[in-house]
Amino acid sequence: MSSKIRASAPNLEYFRKQAKALVKAIHAADAASVARVAPYVSPPSTNKSFLLSDAQLVVAREQGYPSWPKFKSHIDSASAAVMPLEPEPASTALTIAVEDLGRELKMSDEKVKVATGKAWAEWVSLLDAAGLSAATHQQIVAVLKANGVGSWWRQMVTVGYERAKGLRVKNMSCAGDYKVAVSRTFAASIDRVFSAWNAPAELDSWLREVGAVVRTANLNKNLRITWPGGSTVVVNLIAKGEAKTQCTADHTKLAGTDDVEAKRAYWAEALERLRQHLEK
Repeated sequence: MSSKIRASAPNLEYFRKQAKALVKAIHAADAASVARVAPYVSPPSTNKSFLLSDAQLVVAREQGYPSWPKFKSHIDSASAAVMPLEPEPASTALTIAVEDLGRELKMSDEKVKVATGKAWAEWVSLLDAAGLSAATHQQIVAVLKANGVGSWWRQMVTVGYERAKGLRVKNMSCAGDYKVAVSRTFAASIDRVFSAWNAPAELDSWLREVGAVVRTANLNKNLRITWPGGSTVVVNLIAKGEAKTQCTADHTKLAGTDDVEAKRAYWAEALERLRQHLEK
């Protein structure tokens, strides 16, 4: 693979989503998000008084611009041309960050280099030099695809790069909101576990969540549930034998890190209730 990389100019879509997610998190009183905005704007009188314009100002100032219009103008004026660029050497600080990244993602330099031809520090340096430090997830993926990185690995490298550049934190989705997944394995057939989720009266007996509605269900595979407050739960089932089933509750569109931890605890308790229900 070449030591040059082809880059495309970033757009505002990623940062718009970041600002919207920040508003949602502040309204939910997420402590990490409240701390995030403190250096850039005056504290709102109430969480609900924090507006999208406030969030956009925070995002712009995080990127080194005094206002959202100036930040928007900068990106709008960026060239959309695609051109090869030479990589810049990684700094010592970057090398330390990348080493932490490899451990965090449980994907060593050796594995990344064998699969993609480059280690973490090389990828971060190349993508920086290509001007992608403010690009959207989709733009970074597209550039890696154009440079011959395989489907699964271009997602891995993109997520790693976003983590290294502070564009993504743990449990953050590509859209800028948050998610958490909790998995358990039950001593029950996949038919039995699916029924416990799909039969409304049975679901209510152990889930105990007023307003949760199963929207779609694929027999013995997965279910999609609309959750009170607008978030979504996708339940995936995998048979591990005739009487053994892995069940994963993937809760998406969460407001922030506090919401992630609350839902992690909720699903740990809910799946334990399901276990007890199945053992009756």
